[in-house]
Amino acid sequence: MRLQTVFEGYQMTVRNELAVKFFVPRGSGWESLLSESRRRDVIKNFSRKDEAAEKVTRELEVFTEQDHVQKSEFDTRELYENLKERIINLADNITLNPRKHFVGFKIDGNTFCDVVFQSKTLKIFVNLKSGELDDAKGISRDVSNVGHWGNGSYEIKISDSEELEYVMSLIKQSLRKNRD
Repeated sequence: MRLQTVFEGYQMTVRNELAVKFFVPRGSGWESLLSESRRRDVIKNFSRKDEAAEKVTRELEVFTEQDHVQKSEFDTRELYENLKERIINLADNITLNPRKHFVGFKIDGNTFCDVVFQSKTLKIFVNLKSGELDDAKGISRDVSNVGHWGNGSYEIKISDSEELEYVMSLIKQSLRKNRD
């Protein structure tokens, strides 16, 4: 992208370039180079209809928890609601952080677990480094050397509420570690 201080009308329409809105701080020495009328020309905004502008618009999409929940089957939705309720009840300052591929749970600004929705299961990523999780039953998988969407080095898959109590004990380990 090229930054230009003055745009003529034909340059904006013929070249179809994006104008960048910027401000010149007073006292910086630059204000003498731009008269008030030139500043207005520089600040003029316009939009363009092309692939690059549409890509930026798509990237700015905001995702919600509901976007993820609707991807899964009814039983998985119930399992998630049960899990979410238990996680939120762990502390007063836990917040939800929906992202493009998962829903994260944060405490004090730190993500301690992420939930990836699949049709019949939930993948829970526990935000601990490899070797830090005490998993006596061995239900977690070390994904530190595998690409994955959540934060942390451990993945836990759950498909029914029978495992939920033990999974919560693993999530609590991450909560304690990420709270400090």
